[in-house]
Amino acid sequence: MSNVPSPAVESPDPRRRWWVMLVMSLGVVASILPSGSFNVAIPALMRDFGLGHDSVQFVVTTFMVASTVGMLAAPWLIQRFGLRRCFEGTMAVLLVSSFLGSLSPSFGLLLAARLIQGCTAAMMAPMGAIVVMRLFPPDRQGRAFGVNSLSVTLALALAPAVGGVLVDLWGWRAVSLLPVPVSLLAWWGARRLLRHEAPGGNAPFDWLGMSLLTLLTLAWLASFTSPTGKPSLSWTGACMGVTLAALGCFIVHLRRAPAPILGTELFRLRHLTLGSGVNFLMGFGMYGSAYLMPVFLQNVLGFSAAHAGAAQMPGTLALSLTFPLAGILADRLMPRPLIVAGLAVFAMSFVALWHYGAAVTYLGFILVTVVGRVGQSFALTPINKASLSDLHGRVLSEASMLLNYLRQLGGVLGVASAAAYVEWRAGVLGGDAQALATAFSEGYLLIAVALGLAIVAASRR
Repeated sequence: MSNVPSPAVESPDPRRRWWVMLVMSLGVVASILPSGSFNVAIPALMRDFGLGHDSVQFVVTTFMVASTVGMLAAPWLIQRFGLRRCFEGTMAVLLVSSFLGSLSPSFGLLLAARLIQGCTAAMMAPMGAIVVMRLFPPDRQGRAFGVNSLSVTLALALAPAVGGVLVDLWGWRAVSLLPVPVSLLAWWGARRLLRHEAPGGNAPFDWLGMSLLTLLTLAWLASFTSPTGKPSLSWTGACMGVTLAALGCFIVHLRRAPAPILGTELFRLRHLTLGSGVNFLMGFGMYGSAYLMPVFLQNVLGFSAAHAGAAQMPGTLALSLTFPLAGILADRLMPRPLIVAGLAVFAMSFVALWHYGAAVTYLGFILVTVVGRVGQSFALTPINKASLSDLHGRVLSEASMLLNYLRQLGGVLGVASAAAYVEWRAGVLGGDAQALATAFSEGYLLIAVALGLAIVAASRR
């Protein structure tokens, strides 16, 4: 698999470098907004389309699947067609898909829009790093990466709060339009600042490998729902059969393809294998909880969408502010104790939410989530460092891609599992308000169990 080349310095003009970085950051923010803002709109979608949790979760997981699988091909597309063409095209597609989502008369068309938006997020994922490596000299690259990371953090922190206000004022359709002004500004900036590039070479890409991974992911996701809306062992069995068949074909393909999307030597690296498992379970907890929390605040505690979005801001800011400290400690200490301690704190935050359930106060919820996100930051940084240690070149690139893919795949499973469990458990308990509160509390416990398994995996030597 080819990597995007990254010449050291493309322009000597320092001011232009930072303006280009600003434009790129705007594009990243525009692509992230559909992910961070839509969770607060889930109760409104359930009311408008008459959906249960097992169905409405597709509005989240469809975006995640598209961004997960799409990121595998993004570096090749950028190399093949050039950064400016890909950036402008991505912003244009994001604009169209945002309007499509807002005007969707059916849930199916909304899912199509979310699929396209997920693909735009996948395309934007590597662009920030590419611009940093091309435009900035080595002694300025750290600062440029900091600006890019700050834009991501601010987008993740502000998106739920802004999305909640939009839902309360104008409904869920307004949330779909949230990326429009930012993507327009980014597109205009790219037209003025980004330079045209000659098309790249015709290096091959492993489309078959990507297709098999896509089929595997979609079949696995489909196993958590049913066409009839009721649990079906035959449907689940068929989907799991397709999942296993796709997995088997993918393994055979990796062994036989001359240039597979992932080298087979990756799976012989014990520290990478263990790190991949921990990353998968971390994704389960991170994204599963991100689905449960805003819906819990609205449907169980009775808060507005704006309050539900605002409640998540302190936790996200705490997560971003503790990343630098977590990085320093990861450089100075052994990674395993940090990972285990961080995961334990993260898991205990969900044990607390399970324990208090519907009795938790708004302030108490915020405090618990802040503590949990701090634990998440202290686990996430050393996991990546320990998993990628002593790797170089192509192996490092493919290992990083594998970790990102598995974290996102774990997130897809986390959202689907949490939604399916809440829907099933609430129905079993009678479907009233108390049943829903109990189902959500047990959903938090499900997240804590997954993180407990991550602790076990991280503790192995």
